[in-house]
Amino acid sequence: MVQNRKKLIQLLIGNLSNYVVHAVLAEAIEDDGIMERYRKEGLTSFRLAEGYRERIHPKREVFSGKDVVHIRVCVGQRTRNELRKRICRGYEGIDLGLVEVYVERALVLIGIV
Repeated sequence: MVQNRKKLIQLLIGNLSNYVVHAVLAEAIEDDGIMERYRKEGLTSFRLAEGYRERIHPKREVFSGKDVVHIRVCVGQRTRNELRKRICRGYEGIDLGLVEVYVERALVLIGIV
């Protein structure tokens, strides 16, 4: 068990949220140059999240149900909040309905679910 487990889970949640935000933004944008930057930023965040996930629990071990629910809820809330901020700043074409899809996909890819 890691001593600073709560901190690592918060860092995992932050990086997964950033990954999902950039995935949704990449879907919303039509400019290929900006889309590629969003994908690159999302991939960087995903790789960092994988590192934190490995430090919390090795891949072969399963997260507890309580942790899975906490991570799922927090990632979804943070992502929706960030996307709402971006919509208020004038970003267009953002579909908040994609958040749950990308959150589930990220949790499966990283091995939490």
